[in-house]
Parts: sequence; C-alpha cells; structure tokens
Amino acid sequence: MMTGLLSPEAAAGRVFDLLIERGAALRSGGTTFWAWPRQDRIVIVFDPAMIDLARVDDKFVHALSTRLMGRKVKRTNTRGLFLQIGYELPSLPAGTMALDLSKQPTPLSLPLGTTERGTLWIPLTDMVSALVAGATGMGKSRLVHGWIQALLTGGETVVHAWDGKGGTEFARYIAEPDFHLVTDLRATMTELLAEAKRRRQLMLRSGATNLLEHNAGGGEYLRPIAFVIDEARFVPADVRPMVAEIVEKERASGIHPILATNNPVQAELLVKTNLVTRISFRVPSHGASMMALGMTGAERLEGRGRGIMVWRGKPIEFTSYDVNLPRPSEEAIALTVQLAEERENDTAEAADEFTRLAESIRDRWSPGMSRRRTAELLGKPYGGSWKDKVDQIYAILGATTTTEPLVAA
Repeated sequence: MMTGLLSPEAAAGRVFDLLIERGAALRSGGTTFWAWPRQDRIVIVFDPAMIDLARVDDKFVHALSTRLMGRKVKRTNTRGLFLQIGYELPSLPAGTMALDLSKQPTPLSLPLGTTERGTLWIPLTDMVSALVAGATGMGKSRLVHGWIQALLTGGETVVHAWDGKGGTEFARYIAEPDFHLVTDLRATMTELLAEAKRRRQLMLRSGATNLLEHNAGGGEYLRPIAFVIDEARFVPADVRPMVAEIVEKERASGIHPILATNNPVQAELLVKTNLVTRISFRVPSHGASMMALGMTGAERLEGRGRGIMVWRGKPIEFTSYDVNLPRPSEEAIALTVQLAEERENDTAEAADEFTRLAESIRDRWSPGMSRRRTAELLGKPYGGSWKDKVDQIYAILGATTTTEPLVAA
C-alpha cells in the first residue's frame, strides 16, 4: 500500500497500466506521455497522437484516483490533455478512529463514525436506502467499504456490488460467501426486480407488510439484500429506471439500495429518487450539496472523512472511521484482469458496430444535421440507451466526413 508522498515513477506506472487496460494507448513505440514533477503535484502530459483521448475520461480519472489510494486527480484539456495528480494522500481529521468490527452492535449495523455524542452505527433496516456523495478522496468509498465489510461480518445480508470500473473497487471481496460482484448491472437489476416481486407475493400470503414481519411469522426466511452502486453517474441510461423502481417501490421487500457518487449533479436522475438516508462528504459547490442532502453545508466541510448525514429529517455531522481495505487475493486480481480484457473486447466490438451504423447513413447525413435527425435516419429514438450511442455515431460521422470545396467551372 502506498503512503506518504507519491513518486513520479509510481504515478507514471499507474497511468501507463490504466492506458493499456482501457485500450487508450494507440501505439506501442514512442513516448506516450511525460510525468512532470511540480512543487505540489505531478503533471501528466499526453502526446495526443499516441492515445485515444476519448478513453482518458472521467471514468479513467476515477479509476486512477482509486489506484492511487484516493489522491486527487484532475483532468484538464484546455491546451492539450493533462492529468494533475496530488502527491499526498488526503489527510484524515485528528481523532479519527479505526473501524473495529468486533464492536458491531448487530449483524445489520452499519458504521458511520464519531459524532459529538459518540460513535454511531445505523441499522440497515432503519436506513432503508442511502445516497453517499462526496468528491474523490474525501471518504465516500471508504465509508462504503466499511459498510460492505460490516454486512459481510454480520453474516445476515447478501451483498451485490457494482463499481462501474470493471471490478477494481470491490473484487477484493469475491471470496466472501455472501458477496456477489456485479459485472452485468442490467441482468442483476432484472433479477432483483424479479426477487422483489416474489417476496411481495410471499408477504401477501403471510399477511406481513415488510420483511421483518414476514420473517417473524415463521414462513420462508428471507435474507436482507444490499445492492451497492459506485459510481451512480455511470449507470447506463436504460438501467436507471430499474434502479429507481427498486428505490421507490421495493423498500418493504428487504432490498436496500446504496448509491454512491462523486458528482450528484451528473447523477441527478438517481439522486432525485426517494432515498431515505443521505450522506455527503465535501462536494465542490453548494448546488452539489443541495442535490445530495437537500441543504447546503457539504461544500464547506474540511478534510477527508468529515461528513453530514440527513437521517429522519435531521442533519448529523460526523467523522467517519478509518477503514482498512483487504488486499485483493490472486483470484480477485485474475478476475479483474479478465473483466478488463472482456471490457476492452466489448468496447472494440461496440466501436465496430458504431462505425457500421455510421456508414449505413453516411450518404443521407450532412455536417450540421442535428443529433435528433441523425437518430431518425437510424430509425432510433434520441433518448434512453440510444442517446449515448447516437452521440458516438454522430461524432464518428463528424470526424470522418469531409466537405469538398466548390470549384468554379
């Protein structure tokens, strides 16, 4: 585990590995980027001819920050593409307590941290559903890891987790019997909706109004299910209504959504669902705080681990626990590599399909045509899951269509 100052060599190694993993490096020879040490940060300067700029995106930045243990990573492209990487790990507030799972009050208790009244654990059944927001490196992911570890230690809850980064965040838990790493979010959400329907039918027969009442009645025992999504803004557009349906309608069936995001504004559709418990670490603006908590204040929090929870209508300030992450097993590392390769293959296949679709309408398409009109040429709506696809096809057409100058006869 890296601690303290980050060397330019270590930063460059992480960047290079991620470029290869995500298929962003276009050529094997030559210099892909330079690592420029500055007083307070390392600046990565890319050669635009050597990389696929579109793949060094927000997901790339998020994944890089994760691999650098939460160090701040900022992407700028005003005069070429640069990544600015902070040297030091974000500091924990004075008095931060290490998470001790031997002090878990009940198998369903989730650790929040310390407040002015002492330590605070929240029962999963009381929390119902949760949004956890916060800028990269401010403590959001560590809190979620602490919750997963607590639920797995408690042994009563089945945990499904999706990180939107090919398993790099949560694959370390795959050896746990109650943990399921989600690789196909759409398929998992379909399964959870089916399970919710089955549970509602069982509770209807038992006369119960919720999971606890049903289990107390002696019928088929139903275990609580927690499904964790990190990063919520990367959820595909056609899956978001499925997530929202579980949040809005399935709280009685014992399925508990936990959504995490470092940009609540971009995750607006999911953030605006009726998530009962809202938590935010520092965010960049009062607008992001309003989106996450329904109130300002999170933009003024100082230091990693400092947060505000709105629970039962009341704001509670806290300092989260210091959570250690288990080292990934060889099995977890192998799975992460396999998922990265599958994702790269899927990306290549999608690129080929987008190119084919672009060529199918090229003779009817012209520069300046709207994206909505482009979608009509494809026979598709400009919305839902097709919005992002049409945008990519539009970009291909724009980049590969030339306009010949008129030549006077």
